[in-house]
Parts: sequence; C-alpha cells; structure tokens
Amino acid sequence: MSNKPNLLRTAAEARLVRAPSSKAPEQSVETLLHELQVHQVELEMQNDQLRASQLALEKSRDRYAALYEFAPVGYLTLSRAGQITAINLTGCTLLGRERGKLLQHRFDFFVSPPDRDRWHIFFSGSLKQTGQLGVELALQRGDDGTFFAHLDCLNSKADGHAQEFQIALTDISAMRLNQQLLESEERLRLATETVRDAIIMLEAEGGTITAWNPAAETIFGYSRDEVLGMPLHDLLTPPRFRAMAQKGMVHFVTCGEGAAVNKTLELPALHKDGTEFFIELSLSSMQIDGQWFATGIVRDISARKQMAQALSQSLLQNQQQLETMRSNLEDTVKAISTIVEMRDPYTAGHQARVAALAVAIARQMGLPEEQVHGIHLAGVVHDLGKIQIPAEILSKPGKLNAIESSFIQTHAQAGYDILSGIKFPWPIAQMVLQHHERLDGSGYPQKLKGDAILLEARILAVSDVVEAISSHRPYRAALGVDAALAEIARGSGVQFDASVVDACIKVVNGNGMKLPK
Repeated sequence: MSNKPNLLRTAAEARLVRAPSSKAPEQSVETLLHELQVHQVELEMQNDQLRASQLALEKSRDRYAALYEFAPVGYLTLSRAGQITAINLTGCTLLGRERGKLLQHRFDFFVSPPDRDRWHIFFSGSLKQTGQLGVELALQRGDDGTFFAHLDCLNSKADGHAQEFQIALTDISAMRLNQQLLESEERLRLATETVRDAIIMLEAEGGTITAWNPAAETIFGYSRDEVLGMPLHDLLTPPRFRAMAQKGMVHFVTCGEGAAVNKTLELPALHKDGTEFFIELSLSSMQIDGQWFATGIVRDISARKQMAQALSQSLLQNQQQLETMRSNLEDTVKAISTIVEMRDPYTAGHQARVAALAVAIARQMGLPEEQVHGIHLAGVVHDLGKIQIPAEILSKPGKLNAIESSFIQTHAQAGYDILSGIKFPWPIAQMVLQHHERLDGSGYPQKLKGDAILLEARILAVSDVVEAISSHRPYRAALGVDAALAEIARGSGVQFDASVVDACIKVVNGNGMKLPK
C-alpha cells in the first residue's frame, strides 16, 4: 500500500511545529485542534496536487488532440456498416471535405469506382479478423481527382465483432509516382542497353559526348569510358566534313535547330580503326536547364548500302539484257512481217502503216508507252496469218467469191496459232486474233462483242480499216483518207469503239498525220 498519506501527515505536522502554538485550557482541546489543523494542511496539499495533475492531464489531452488532429496520416473510425464515425483534420484534408460532410457518410463513397469491389471484399473480410491489415486503394479527393492511399486497418475486438474499425490513411501518391519514375527509368535503361541501334547524347556547348550505349560501342569500336566528355566530331566525323559540322554546332548552341535536326540522314562516319562506313542518323534536340542537347539514334547501314549497290548493278544488267531481248524481238517481228509482204506485194507496207496509225491513236488516247509499244508490235504482224493464204487469192484483181472470202478470214486464227507459242510481254497473239472483231458481233473469227474485245484489238481494227480504204488494192483503186474516215464514223459505237474513232479522226484531221507510203 502506498505510504503517501503518512508522508502528507508527517509534512503537515512539521508545518505545525514551525507555526506558533495556541494554548488551550485543556489537553484534549489542544489535541483535537492539532488534528484538525493537520487534516486541513493535508487537504490543502492534496488540492494542490490535484490541481497540478489536472493541469498536466489537460496539457496531455491537448497534446494528444493536436497529435491526433494534425498527424501526418489521416485517422478514421468506421462503424460495422462502413460509416465514418470519427476522422481527424488530416483525414478531412485528404478526402477534400469538411468534417461535418464526412461524418456518417459511407467510406466506400470516397473509394474510386474501379477499386470499390476490392474494398468491399477487404472490409467484410477484415471485420472477421483481429489484428492489423493493410490495403492500397485509389481514393477520391473531393472534386480534385483521385490519389493513391495505403490503409492500415485495425480490428481490436478479439471475437471479430468490433463495433468500430480503426484506419490510418497515408497518401502514397508521391511514392507511387517515384516508383513509376524509377520503373520507367529502369525500362529506359534496359531499352537503351539492349537496342541494336546506337544512342548517343551530345552536349551542344563544346560538342562533347554525354551518353553512349553498348550498341554505340559495337558500331563505332569505342568503349563508353573512351568517349564520354570527348568531342564527337573529332572521333566520328570524317575530316573533310568536320568544318561544316562545327559550323552547324555553333548554330545549334543558340537555338537547338540545324540542318540535321528532326531529320533522318545517311552519312559517312569513322570507325575507331579509321575506316569509313555509312550510317543512318535520326537527330532530335532537347533543352535541359537552358542548355541544348542533341540525341542521335544511329544505325550501321553499310551492309544495306552494299546490297543496294549490288541490286542496282543487277537491275542495270537486267535492264541491258531486257533491252537486248526487246531489240532482238522487234527485229524478229520485223523479219516475219517482211516475209509476209514478200508474198503479197500489193499489200506491202500495209502492216507498217497500220502499226504507225495505231500507235498515234493510242497516244492520242493517253495510253501508257509500254502498252503503246505492244500495240505497235501487234500492228507490224497483224496479217501474219496471210502467209498460209495462196498468193493467187491475195493478189486476185477481181472480187473474191464466198469461198475465197472465207479462206481469207482464216488469217486471223492462223496468225494467232503462229504467235501463241511466243512469250511476249503483251497479249500480241490475242490482238492479232481479234483485230477483225466488231462491237456488234459481226466480225470474225469468234464473233466477240463489246468489252470482250481487247482495247488494243479495237485500235488495230480502226487503223486497219482506215489504211485499207485509203490505199490501193488489186481489186480497186485507193478511195482516199476522207472515205476511210467517213466509213469509221458511220460505224462508230456500232462496229467500232467510239473513243477510238474520235482519236483516229483527231490524229488524221486535227494533228495532220499522214500515213506512211
């Protein structure tokens, strides 16, 4: 038992000894008075101690209230229903609401919607457990968006049925941001170190190298320690280009712009061993603390250059071979045409004139030159099949009978049969086969109609008719160009393609073309 009362009594009696004594008539009165005085002193001392304890308690309470209200974390108390029953000022600040607008509100109202299901699962599970549990959530701060928080939650009820649930709420947004920055920096470092392209950073003032990844070591042969702080152009730029490069750097220092900035260029570069090779450089600029830096992504394209050069050489050789083959092909076609005309002197030059007119019509229509070239070759041999027609029929001065006419009509098929075995870049055999077809199906040998006839064959058909009518034949004199144009005009849109007819008339009348004699 505490001896505090005895100490008080002893102290009280000591005071009474020092105090002036009062004489009483009887010993009993003195004793009683002495006792009363001692009790009075004891009560006064106890009151002093109570007042001191009260002041200390009030100070402690104020300190606790200040610590609670202004703690660096938010303190909340939730009911089992999840309502906020108590919250400190830091918690109010974190949630962006006044205390009166938070109390009795459900805490899940302040949980970001994507995290609410996770909070409900955590909260319901925590009510059934004792001890401290933690969870990270995205919370809503009034109308100022969301922030990330760590919740240290305590259920102190041993039976798991606590009426209240304590939470310490810590804003970890900055920590999360720092973590994300660290992760981003790590990803950037890994990407920089594993990428196959060289990544080089250059300080504009002085033109010195400030960053050099492993790929740069492989491409240029210098280690990172060898190049950091060294002038880039002295190491990597061929001597003949250094003056121009230095001039560009002077301009870059002032404004961060230059001829190579924000462009991808192919340039010669120097290897550590002194050899030159081609690189592809993509250059960008950035300003840090008022100073310009350049970042270059460099790719070794020497192998690509060699392949391109080899391909160019191969294409040149192929082009030369193609030109030789085309020349040989044209010579062969002309030779075949000459053989046909030797058998039919009356139609000598007919194929050449048809070919010339067909080329002029095709160009008037705006056809590609490659297609025009195919039309020319087809025109040169369009009557090749006449080689199997007896000469007496070809040169007969009078009108042909029905049998002779039908025999003449076989020349289109015969020409096709001869040419179909030759692999031309153009449908020459089909042009020859169809040059007597007509849009209305009145032609031969297949009675084709409309678009079933090749455009090239439609051009040859018009050219053939114009040349035949305007030239001399064994069975009649030449009828002239005007008669020929009148004939195709009458058949325009019926037998002959209207656009081809229009082009032919423009060629002959408008451009003044004269058929070769």
